[in-house]
Amino acid sequence: MYPRRYPMKYNFTFTILLLICFSATLLAQDKDYTISASVKKHPSKGMAYLQYEGLNGKIVDSVAIEGGSFTFKGKVDEPRPASIVIKEPGGKVAAQHMIKFYIEPLDIAINSKMMLSTADIMGSPASADRKKMDKLLLGDNFAQPEKVQVVQTTQIVAVPAGSMPPRAISQSRGRPMPSGQVINRRVITDINELPYEMQSAIRAMRDEAKGKVLQFIKDHPDSFVSMYTLNSLWEAKRLTYAEYIPLLNGLSENLVRSNQGKVMFGVK
Repeated sequence: MYPRRYPMKYNFTFTILLLICFSATLLAQDKDYTISASVKKHPSKGMAYLQYEGLNGKIVDSVAIEGGSFTFKGKVDEPRPASIVIKEPGGKVAAQHMIKFYIEPLDIAINSKMMLSTADIMGSPASADRKKMDKLLLGDNFAQPEKVQVVQTTQIVAVPAGSMPPRAISQSRGRPMPSGQVINRRVITDINELPYEMQSAIRAMRDEAKGKVLQFIKDHPDSFVSMYTLNSLWEAKRLTYAEYIPLLNGLSENLVRSNQGKVMFGVK
């Protein structure tokens, strides 16, 4: 039996398809990154753990800390949310030993004179954009003492002095502090458990924060932070369809057709 032969035009078409597939593979390939970190106020020994979602699944890397410094090297295709956690000798982990940022195929420096959670991140445009958005949100909502703050990750509910009714104090099974705080023995995750006045204040803060985030997305159509934030809001059902579609259409073509953009938005 002779091997099947195809006319030249089919061979040419097949060659073109191969070149297209090869080019797409090259574009999707990971590129080198280096993360150099220095945390002065930290034990000279310990382990640092890096974690992020890569193109083919979760990536976890670890490295020993020497003299408060450590370095990660690897490959990543595009900016992706990442985190670093430091474990002291003995396996102890504290909030001040964690940081979230965006890993990308660049040389990134993380430096702090105090603790990892307050470190400055340099060399990562996406992390710089995230800092802009955080400053936009936290600058108003947490700098003003008259704002209501509900801390869900601790056992303290902070309220403006004198604003918490006696019934709420008794429900919290705690005691009022001079600063107006109430020490609570359980974590409040549902604002419906709080007094009506506090519920209204918190919802108003959420609406205000949401408006600022949506404006950030509109103002930064080329930022990976905008893409990830938009997708998170949509998946959390915090956006209506009428809010979501204009923001999605406003994102740059490079974002929508990035590797993660294709996954998020179903672009082929």
